[in-house]
Amino acid sequence: MTKDKDVKITLTDSKLLKELIDSEKLTDDELETFSGMLDGLTSGKFKKLTPKQRDWAEGIHCGLNLDPGTVNLVSSGQVKVTDAQRDELKIFLEKSSGPKRLRPPGKK
Repeated sequence: MTKDKDVKITLTDSKLLKELIDSEKLTDDELETFSGMLDGLTSGKFKKLTPKQRDWAEGIHCGLNLDPGTVNLVSSGQVKVTDAQRDELKIFLEKSSGPKRLRPPGKK
């Protein structure tokens, strides 16, 4: 049974840098720095960004509102859910909610 889940999307170092460079919102110094980092990654000079570089790039990425945030995998179409799975989920939720509330007996 598959449930709807929100998942935080983590970008690879190179994809993060490419999105920053393509945004056209960077200062000249930032553009030069991020381009140098991307060149170093693609040329094999280094394999990944240092934690400080990554934190700085992610901070700029979020500051420019490029952060995708969370994504609902089912509604975005990344995970397919069949009608049978939806029915199973509905039955499960009905059972897990506990017994129905009791009402006082009616007047006679």
